[in-house]
Amino acid sequence: MFMTTIRQANIGEVRILQNLFGEIFVGDTNYDDDLRTDWAQSEDGGTKYFTDLLNNDKAVNFFVKTIGVFGMITAVVLILLFSGLI
Repeated sequence: MFMTTIRQANIGEVRILQNLFGEIFVGDTNYDDDLRTDWAQSEDGGTKYFTDLLNNDKAVNFFVKTIGVFGMITAVVLILLFSGLI
């Protein structure tokens, strides 16, 4: 049996997301020659992206840890308007 923990991420944890995605990007360099491995740590990239994501009132972000694996789940509420349906 293994234990999974899930908790909501908060705006003070931008650096955790940057580090997590930085590690993923470095691992993906074998598959993508154009990958910018510094993106997650950059002000114009990861810092802005993760800050905006955690401040988005239509998104909820969770950190998940299970069997020694740490990751993130994001759910975003999308409202689709179709003519005549609303």
